[in-house]
Amino acid sequence: MKAFLMLCICSLLLSGCWSSRELNELAITVAVGIDKAEDGIIVTVQLINPGDIQAKTPTNGPSVTTFSIKASSVMEGLRKITTKSPRKIYLSHLRMLVISESMAEEGIAEVLDFFARDHEVRTDYFVVVAKNTKASSVLNVLTTIEKIPANHMFASLDVSQRIWAPTRGVKLNELISNLTSEGKQAVLSGVLVKGNVKNAGDMSSISRTNLSTLLNFKGLGVFQNDKLIGWFNEDESKGYNYITGNVKSTLIVIPCEKKKKSMILSE
Repeated sequence: MKAFLMLCICSLLLSGCWSSRELNELAITVAVGIDKAEDGIIVTVQLINPGDIQAKTPTNGPSVTTFSIKASSVMEGLRKITTKSPRKIYLSHLRMLVISESMAEEGIAEVLDFFARDHEVRTDYFVVVAKNTKASSVLNVLTTIEKIPANHMFASLDVSQRIWAPTRGVKLNELISNLTSEGKQAVLSGVLVKGNVKNAGDMSSISRTNLSTLLNFKGLGVFQNDKLIGWFNEDESKGYNYITGNVKSTLIVIPCEKKKKSMILSE
């Protein structure tokens, strides 16, 4: 009887894969965009197209798909978007969180609260502000070199902050720390859509050497508490990064005699 009871107790620890989720049931989300709406927000997700990524030979289709939906909160939007997506939104591989300029001016605390509390979301992704455009427009731009646009943005911002001082990659934990620390304010890099916004999601936009639409990081958005209040230009952004000790490598141009310029590599 004792042996039987011990076996019963041990069997309770052998839960197996009761909470497992198959990969073909999930929509791998690599970027989320948040735009302001009249009576709520617009949530946009950039999802990986598994058929294109897994294909042994290149296909003529895009590597990602975007869906947008209006909701009263981020959680509602991510769940409601399943009315368009055939799979459940899965955020564990998130690379970029893009917040529109108008949304950032209203305050980002509520948006960040969801991403900070969700147990499935890691904190190793960059948060940026869509400057002079919508977050959905940023996520609709297709890219070259890196087939997945979110990976393109992440890599571009990561490289540029290491070798070109005016940019700054800020991840969620650092952003929340800056927003909640006394005597400290946050900054976020701005991302621009340059070129033809309407055709940014067409494959034709990346089928040429001279791209018609580009994503460009430019300037640091300055926050007071959780609200965007203005922008640093390139020189001011570089100065901020020097002051805060975030410059790893950059190039400095100084004037010389006879109207010439000299460049100094700062490491």
